[in-house]
Amino acid sequence: MKKVLMIAIVAAAIGCGGPPQLTSDIELEANPSGKVPLAALLRFTTDQPARVTLAIDNGDDVTEVTPSQALVTEHEVMVLGTLPGRTNVIEVRLAGESGEAVSVGSVDFETPPLPDLFPPIEVLTSRPDRMEPGITLLPFFRWEGNSPEPDDEWGLFVGLNAQGDVVWYYQVEHVLEEPLRISNGNLIYQSTTSGIMYEIDMLGRVQRTWVTRYAEQDKKPEGAIEITDGDTLHHDMQEMPSGNFLALSTEVRPLEWAMSPAPDAEVKERKIIGDVVIEFQPDGKVVRSWKLFDVLDTDRRGSFAYGTDFYKEAYEPVYGEDDLPVDWTHTNALWYLPEQDSVLLSVPAQSAILKLDMASGELDWILGLPDEWREPWADLRLQPEGDVEWFSFQHAVERSDRGTVLLYGNNVGFWGQPIQDKDNFTSILEYEVDEEAGTFKQVWRYGGPADNDRFLSPFISEADSQPQTGNVLFVNGGLLTDKNGEFTTNFGAGHHWTSVMEVTRDSPAEKVWEVVIDDPEGGWASYRIERVPSLYPGV
Repeated sequence: MKKVLMIAIVAAAIGCGGPPQLTSDIELEANPSGKVPLAALLRFTTDQPARVTLAIDNGDDVTEVTPSQALVTEHEVMVLGTLPGRTNVIEVRLAGESGEAVSVGSVDFETPPLPDLFPPIEVLTSRPDRMEPGITLLPFFRWEGNSPEPDDEWGLFVGLNAQGDVVWYYQVEHVLEEPLRISNGNLIYQSTTSGIMYEIDMLGRVQRTWVTRYAEQDKKPEGAIEITDGDTLHHDMQEMPSGNFLALSTEVRPLEWAMSPAPDAEVKERKIIGDVVIEFQPDGKVVRSWKLFDVLDTDRRGSFAYGTDFYKEAYEPVYGEDDLPVDWTHTNALWYLPEQDSVLLSVPAQSAILKLDMASGELDWILGLPDEWREPWADLRLQPEGDVEWFSFQHAVERSDRGTVLLYGNNVGFWGQPIQDKDNFTSILEYEVDEEAGTFKQVWRYGGPADNDRFLSPFISEADSQPQTGNVLFVNGGLLTDKNGEFTTNFGAGHHWTSVMEVTRDSPAEKVWEVVIDDPEGGWASYRIERVPSLYPGV
């Protein structure tokens, strides 16, 4: 239920040329969307254009923020970053075009405690003086069967400060993927493979939604914008400098297909899913697309290229349960390079990173395991310089501020090798690519057999380079351990949990932040991670 509080106008003579004054009461509406319990909206008017500063006192400390530099008389000001279960005293200060901000009153914001089903968050390390400043946004979901009643469909974005305190969260009845801030200050995200993309403001109010042709009919938001081409939306998207969106979609083609990686496997025609990169305008019109069927060798199939489960919800209504298409490439990340009009793609079922020239539609290079590449793809594969650590079934890829390629190597299912849990490890890898020479070298790593901090996250997860400190922030979003506490790749028998780390780029790296989300009553997983400078857009 929405809560509205009022405070009386601060009495003051309104003199010509004096500081701005209130001409209405200050109205506070708590959680206006019903989805962000730790946020509120202030409304009031002033006699002259004014800039607003908020001083938020949570009982332990006071945070000052100027949400916008705009000078206006009609004010709607978001209140963000409050702690749960507190009386947060919000002081309103006004400033005119020149002059200092003057206090015109305060209002209390009573925030609710975190719900009982909230993920338990334990901070093991926190060194704010060495950390990238800002708020960490994490998407959470629970493994199927461990979700809160009555629905398994349940998603949560959580905002954590450097101390690991929850200062913002957004809860809805669908599974969420990574939240990304776009140029207008809002967040965009996808809902798994439902074929739906959402835009919300920081109060959780839905601004726009987009849907693809095979979006789940019962989940389609009213008034959604129809994307004109592409079966699905999945895994990743970015806003481009033009204001268009770059996203991953899929198509289905019939191909002669082996039914398993075994040499004597039966070959017959099957429906195969290939990834498609689409660029679409805000009105949903697809203006360019690139199909992996057209640039990769369909005869090269990794050990994960035989599954049908991931896109079942999208394609079962089209093809039926007995004729589900096979997931060949399972591309899970893209990173746009605007100065080259190119895109980096993480293709885990090929254990490869691709660079695709979007103008020509051709591959520039392939970074990945050397096995089974035929011509002409073998000529496109970057050659290693010095000792390098290979990766497999990776998640996420980005070009860092240093111009390097950074990725999260889940490292399960190396090409042609059986998975041995005791030998497997996850590592964050950074490579320097020399495009002219067609080579790459490894310049940094974290995790793996050489570190005491060995971990294994066989699915999801992400690593992000941080622009100010150069630190690397990453989430081990799919950690699995067996009943003896040993890391495992057994999804069915394992215990599911998540950890977040921020480490320096030193060798060896120094851990400056570590947070563990572990619940013996049921597992929590986190798809990706995002650090924003502030909950307030533009601050």
